[in-house]
Order: sequence, then structure tokens, then C-alpha cells
Amino acid sequence: GLALDDNGNMYIANYDGNNILKLSRSNQLTTFIENIEKPYYLYVSGNFLFISSQGNNTVLRYKLD
Repeated sequence: GLALDDNGNMYIANYDGNNILKLSRSNQLTTFIENIEKPYYLYVSGNFLFISSQGNNTVLRYKLD
């Protein structure tokens, strides 16, 4: 899964790595969130990133800075 925020940052669900990566507008790739079991779908709404976790059948919500 991929999602873009209002600032042009891209969030990437790294299914096999069990984390969320962030690609900034300046092309800097960082690990944004760790220990998400099998992240799949991402959605940004306002200042929140929603993540579906197939590993534990939940939807997680994280506040974006």
C-alpha cells in the first residue's frame, strides 16, 4: 500500500519488513513506524495515517506531524 499526505510525503507499507517507510519530498527514505505485523493498505485523512494490519486483522491510526 501507498499513501500521500498533504505535504507530498509518501508512506509505503513494507509487508515483508513489518514496518511503514516514509519517502519525503526531498527523496529521503526512512523507517516511519516499526513492528506493524504485515501492513497492507494505507490511507491518509487529515493528520492521520490509517494502516490495515493483515497479521492481526486490525486497523491502526497514527497521528502525522
